[in-house]
Amino acid sequence: MQVLVDVHMSPQEYTQRFREVEWPVLETCPVCGARARLLGHGWYSRNALPTREVELVVRIHRLFCPVCLRTVSVLPSFLLPFFQHTARFVVKSLLGKVKSYRELLRFHWRRFLKNANRVLAFLRDLDMREHLPEDGKERAMKLLGSIETSGLEMFSMLFQKHYHRGFMAI
Repeated sequence: MQVLVDVHMSPQEYTQRFREVEWPVLETCPVCGARARLLGHGWYSRNALPTREVELVVRIHRLFCPVCLRTVSVLPSFLLPFFQHTARFVVKSLLGKVKSYRELLRFHWRRFLKNANRVLAFLRDLDMREHLPEDGKERAMKLLGSIETSGLEMFSMLFQKHYHRGFMAI
């Protein structure tokens, strides 16, 4: 299981200041729901790609539940669960604001379009009342714009907390 937290840092700052991050104390296990303080359980390395040109290796903090004996990864909010590219890169490439690889862009579009209805429902719950076009791609672009302007990292964390999956997961 993965939990997103806001570290208030860019990916580059995070790689340099990983040891300074104040990690949240989880009193309830997100896996089993037990009310038990999760214990620190080390870290692991993972790729984070904020641009086409920059490749970072970031550390991911892990916690351990003493009840269900499962681990929980604590991801910084600039990452998406199971994606190497950062949330900002994915959304900006879908909006056409940064250059991406053709196949990667297709992959991201397929993923986002499969989740578009769930994203729309979540944005409606957050009180988004804009009229959306009927066309699928135009509708998706409008949703992506709303996600970007409302605060991408916060949206990603709230979506993850509500659905227990990232907004790009299938």
